[in-house]
Amino acid sequence: MTNNGIMKHIERINKLMNLAVKLEWIEKNPFVQYKVKFNKFDRPFLSFIELKKFESIELERATLKKAKDLFVFACYPLAIPFRLAGQIQKSIIKRA
Repeated sequence: MTNNGIMKHIERINKLMNLAVKLEWIEKNPFVQYKVKFNKFDRPFLSFIELKKFESIELERATLKKAKDLFVFACYPLAIPFRLAGQIQKSIIKRA
C-alpha cells in the first residue's frame, strides 16, 4: 500500500475517532496530534485514443459493462469545451 493510501485510511480512522469522542465513547482522540502528509502525484490524463480503446473493450458481466459505460460517460464532458457545455445545458433545460 502506498503512502497516500495509508494516509487516506488514517483520515477515515480520525473521523471515526472524532465521532467516538462526540458520542462520548472515548475521552479523547488518540490521532489528534498525528498530521496526515500526502505525497503529490501527477497522474496523466487518458488520451482520446486510449479512451476509444477502453470504450471498445467487450465485457461479459453486466456490472462491469455498466461500470465501464459510467466511466466513459464521465470522461467525455472533460473533452467538451466549457463554452459548448453551457450551450448543451441550456438546450437541455429548455426541453425539460
